[in-house]
Amino acid sequence: MVTQKWLDLPFRVNYTWFPQMEKFEVIVVGAGPAGSILAKDCAQAGLDTLILEKRPRVGIPVLCAEGIDTQGLEDHFPPRPSWIASRIEGGRLYGPNGEAAEVKHPRAGYILERAIFDRDLAALATRAGATIWVGAEALGMDVGEKGVEVRVKRAGREMRVKGQVVVGADGIGSKVGRWGGLRTRLAPGDLVSCCQYLLAYKKISSEFVEFHIGNLLAPGGYAWVFSKGDGLANVGLAISSAKSQKGPKHFLDLFVQRIFPGAEVLGITWGAVSTSKPLSPSFARRLLVVGDAARLTDPLSGAGIANALRSGAWAAETIKEAFDRGDFSANSLRGYEKKWKKGIGRELYFRYRAKEVFLKLTDKELNEVTGIAKEMFAGRSVKSIEVKKIVKGIVRSSPRLLRLAKHLISI
Repeated sequence: MVTQKWLDLPFRVNYTWFPQMEKFEVIVVGAGPAGSILAKDCAQAGLDTLILEKRPRVGIPVLCAEGIDTQGLEDHFPPRPSWIASRIEGGRLYGPNGEAAEVKHPRAGYILERAIFDRDLAALATRAGATIWVGAEALGMDVGEKGVEVRVKRAGREMRVKGQVVVGADGIGSKVGRWGGLRTRLAPGDLVSCCQYLLAYKKISSEFVEFHIGNLLAPGGYAWVFSKGDGLANVGLAISSAKSQKGPKHFLDLFVQRIFPGAEVLGITWGAVSTSKPLSPSFARRLLVVGDAARLTDPLSGAGIANALRSGAWAAETIKEAFDRGDFSANSLRGYEKKWKKGIGRELYFRYRAKEVFLKLTDKELNEVTGIAKEMFAGRSVKSIEVKKIVKGIVRSSPRLLRLAKHLISI
């Protein structure tokens, strides 16, 4: 019980939880893989780094199919057992007629536990010296000659955070990028809507990922089955809103009923994925955007974790160079885009053009693609999968496809 003596104490209680202005050197908006690896690398270089994460918990909800290729992960971290739900040892591509092309690839990749993976990456950043605020939403940004200020809402109060560089790691349609003057708006044809179930089903393959294509099955997209082991799988479907008025859940329910009758749904996830060209420019004065915010997802498959890690590391290198020069102009930060264009840009532009061809194919042509791929691999084991080589091989194998996609041969 509160006593009168307590109420009459001769001092005033200060209920301001947070100061109205905080100062850092690097401000990262978003605690996904790109933002966390960047914050870790910047903090390790001695830069005072802040991560702003609008959600109350890092990594939740999981908005991802959780697949990553082996090299994309191991180039940055040795995999921890707690990160890995299952290992990918091959893949199957099913055409509209149900015929499958199969390729075995013993070190293809992993299906992650993204909630654990994202949480651990953020923890690695904090152990390197970065600060993280969860439940902290960036509301706006002002860029000046002497620095940049980000308006933040945290615990119901608004405040300002000052820094030298801001990084947008805030996903597709990045608000941070837009505030900095970048053209982050996506055309309807460069966006797919997704729905995914976590399914419990006893007959799900634990080693092969599956992709199912067809204009009736998934207009402008595809369905996927990524096993997480122990009879669990991420089963999802993406469609182009430009090709169907019905939502992805409608098509996913039909797919699940046909392929996994009687399966139990343990979770549902909604989302959207960019299938556009990479964002260029992906930098401005005192600003970089990374990962999905820079549209560095694979336009053909929608995969984005590996490129998020790569772009975060490249951005951190560029920021450290900018601090060494004391120059945070757009020209000084241009090196970031040079790095990602050299590393993954050519492949992403090729896959974007291949995606544009894919959207024009009839089911008859998709069956032909699957048949050619089946003959190409014949169930054999490979050490690597080169998408560009595979696409060019398929195009050359069919006069009809060659007429439609001959421009891909010269890329």
